[in-house]
Amino acid sequence: MDRIFIKGIQLYAYHGVLDAEQKTGQKFLIDVEMFLDLKGAGKTDDLSKTIDYAEVCSLVKQITTQNKFKLIETLAQAIASKIIDCFNVDKVIVCVRKPHAPVNAVIETVGVEIERNKE
Repeated sequence: MDRIFIKGIQLYAYHGVLDAEQKTGQKFLIDVEMFLDLKGAGKTDDLSKTIDYAEVCSLVKQITTQNKFKLIETLAQAIASKIIDCFNVDKVIVCVRKPHAPVNAVIETVGVEIERNKE
């Protein structure tokens, strides 16, 4: 199975369990991997036979910045569901990272990665 990936979409948004996270916001990093057959695009050089990366980035930005979720699991699910609904993919993996999560430890990031298949 072929895949298209977009790594490190950086967005400022207002997701989190704590009131301060919902009010102040923070940076989120989002990765998307989409699995589909790219043979037609490779043979024809035709954009209509693949996925426009700009459209995916726009969709991720819209979902991330126009909603407030307590859990990044919910954000990841919303992104994965919309990608499956809007694009011809067999499977999608969405990773949401929160580099400034309010935890009592020195961390690089916390995150969640989900994998969803087209039903």
